[in-house]
Parts: sequence; structure tokens; C-alpha cells
Amino acid sequence: MMRQIRAALLFVTAVAGLSGCSIGLTQTGQTATTPSVAADPEWNGTITVVTNRTDLIETKYKQYAKEFKSRYPTVTIQFEALRDYDKNIKIRLASGETPDVMLIPLIPVADLPKFFLPLGSLGYNPSELYFSEFKSYQGDIYGISSGVAVTGVVYNKAAFRKAGITEPPRTLDEFFAVCAKLKQIGVVPLASNFKDRWPLQVWTSDVPLLLSGTGAIKNEMTKTDAPFQPDSPYVQSMAILKKLYLNNYLESNLYDTNWELSKRDMAEGKTAMTINGNWLVNQLIENGAKPEDIGMFPFPADNSGKPRATLYPDRFYAVGKNTKHAAAAKAFVKWMLEQSDYEEYSGLIPVLKNRAVKLPQLQELESYRPEYVEYALDSELYSQILNKAQLEMPAVVQEYLLGDSEQVLDKYNKQWARIRNALRASP
Repeated sequence: MMRQIRAALLFVTAVAGLSGCSIGLTQTGQTATTPSVAADPEWNGTITVVTNRTDLIETKYKQYAKEFKSRYPTVTIQFEALRDYDKNIKIRLASGETPDVMLIPLIPVADLPKFFLPLGSLGYNPSELYFSEFKSYQGDIYGISSGVAVTGVVYNKAAFRKAGITEPPRTLDEFFAVCAKLKQIGVVPLASNFKDRWPLQVWTSDVPLLLSGTGAIKNEMTKTDAPFQPDSPYVQSMAILKKLYLNNYLESNLYDTNWELSKRDMAEGKTAMTINGNWLVNQLIENGAKPEDIGMFPFPADNSGKPRATLYPDRFYAVGKNTKHAAAAKAFVKWMLEQSDYEEYSGLIPVLKNRAVKLPQLQELESYRPEYVEYALDSELYSQILNKAQLEMPAVVQEYLLGDSEQVLDKYNKQWARIRNALRASP
């Protein structure tokens, strides 16, 4: 599941075979229609697109609606943004309301056909898409990711220059040496965002994958009663963070960290690095950083010198099962993937593997020719253990960082074993 991202442009194919008519985009983006479209109800009317991006509703989405209308004159796009998206969209689904186009919330894969239409008629081969299997059921694709993110070290080049660092580190020892130089000049080497907790997920969702080289490592945890062993990728990952903490390479007061403030501090060079997704790049620029001063490189989780980075999907587009405009709704999904600038604007990698990576910081990371480790689907048992134990992995990181490491590991090994065995014993 590891691949190099190929920088090639996709020849845009026409949307064909939808409800007995065809409409698509030519290579130059001009409208291509058949005479039957004007009379087809699937191509006439308003398409409602429900999204979680409240920040784009008055800006980019208005632009997209206008651009789509210019290519498909008989279709009007109406965007609706929801706060607390997953909760509110699930309420709608439960009541039988499925918008024409939406983003799939966290629901069982087996429930996908209850709410959504298959997207096979868009003409994509599963091998052309990142994470096509994530929202597939019984051979049909029901959701296509709106983009792909890469986790690596996002860094401030101006802070590096100030510390006399001429190039990013390629081994873990070199990474600690860089942190020491940054600390010497009064710059916080690495933002952990300890208090907000969720940013700590990189130490349980990403770094273990870099150490093991496989996205299936979390599902391997279900094979044992004691997954938190000192030599396991999870504990090795947390041990790296603890060493950073003990050397005062993190924020001076972990309980006073703030996500929004940390972005401003990185933009201003007060903090030099953080380990996060490439989507953070544009947010730093929005906070005042010069684009040329923000870069990305693979996090060197060990001393092998072999660069790796993790790939994971953003939210998945889907077409509602009850839409009266299925052909137009599917065409809009295809247009978003192939013609809009959403991925570039959001700092994401195109979900279509043979489309170009445009973000300069991603191109910098790609220059290291890293091995990409893709996230894997959670196994049913892994999900059950976490849910039953109400176990939040970032919370484990917090306890490990500040507490007695052996006692923390023993505590969670016992909790894991108790829940795992109870689930295995259940009929």
C-alpha cells in the first residue's frame, strides 16, 4: 500500500452512461451535452450539497456554484454548511433525508447502500483512487475522498536559518540535534499542542506507521492482551515524544498550549516545527507566514535514513440515494475531483493518483522520495475494543508523557486485555 505520488495530469474523461444520456467535461473544460439533456429531469433543477466547511460557504463554494453552472446551465448548485457535521447529518439520514451530494459521516460500511448510490458510473477504476476501499461495499464504491493528506514535519524555514540549520534532518539523531540548536536561540523546537489533545494523535496514528512500515499495525494490536510493550511501535513513538519533553524541546507549559496560538507562533517563527498534515500549510500562511518560509519534510522516526510519510483520506463525497438528480449530482462530484481547485486550495493531494501535486510544500516533501504508508481500515475488533474501553489513544499519550511510563503501560495493557477477552467471549 505504499506508492510514489506521480506528478502527471489526468486527461478528463466524459461522464457517460448516466440515465440514458451523457454529459461531461472536455479536456479544455467546455460543456459537452447531448440533445436529450434539456428534457431529462435528472439534469434540470437544484442540487443541494451539504458540507462541513462552514468557512467556505460565502467564498469558494459560491465560486464553484457559478463555475459549475457555466458548464451545466440546467443545473443550479446550492451549498449548505453544517456545524457539528457528523451529529447533524446523521439525524437527517435517520429521518430519511439524504441530500443530493454530501460527505459521508462515520457509519458502518454495510449501511452505505441504505443511504447512497454507487459511484461506479463515474468511470474510475478503484486502482486509480486513493482509499477507494474505505467507502466500498460488496464491490461497489459509495464514496470518493475529497482529497488526501500527508503527515510530515511542517517547519518554519526562517527559524531554521536563524539557528544556522542549513538542511532538514534525515535521521532521528539529527532531528534531536536540530531541536537543540533551535532551543539555543530561544525558539520552541516542536509544538505538541498537548492541551488540545487531538494533535497528539500523530504519535498513535502516524509515527507508529512510520516505524513499522505498515498501516495495519493498529489491527495487529488485537492479537495480544498486552499491545503496549516497550519494543512496540506505539510505545517507541511515545518514547520519542517523551524524550523531546524531557529535553525541553516542547512548549514550556504543556497545560497552556493553544491550537490557534500555536499556528500564529509557527507563522512568526517563535515555534519552528510541528508534526501534522499538509493541510496545515495554508492555515499558517493565513496566519501571516510567508509561503516561501513554510516547508515540509518527512519525520525521521528512526536512524535508518529511509524517509517515510503517512497518507490518509479527507472526508468522502457521496450521492444521496433519494436524489431526483442522480446524473447531475454524480457529474458534480466528478467536477469537484477533476475541475475545481478544492484540493489545491485546501492543501490536499488529489485523490486521483495520476494528478499533479501543486502545493510547493508537498513538492518539497516529495523531493525526498519518501515511501508512503497508507492508513488501513480499522478492524471490527480494534474498533470494538476502543469503543468498549472508551479509550482515546491521545489520552494514553498524555498520561505516558507526564506519568510513570511503566505504570501507565501496565494500566492500559490490563484494560486492553480485560475488554479484549470480554469481547472474544461474547456470543
